[in-house]
Amino acid sequence: MEGLIIAFVLGLVVGVVGTGALAHNWPLMFVSPKKYFLKWERKIEKGLDRYEEEAKREIRGTLRKLILAINRIDLIK
Repeated sequence: MEGLIIAFVLGLVVGVVGTGALAHNWPLMFVSPKKYFLKWERKIEKGLDRYEEEAKREIRGTLRKLILAINRIDLIK
């Protein structure tokens, strides 16, 4: 029985401290969760767009190299 009481009190303390840490670091999450998650979504989309642009540049560069290689093959014939 003592173990259950200790586990309950420990869980309660960890929960209160964890909630306090979240509220301190990300208060918008508790004040306006919808606004917080929309802001987070936009931030993630910006990051994904950056990777998308990098991938497009890599593809364009690879296509240019492929075109040069094909042109060289045509010149050899």
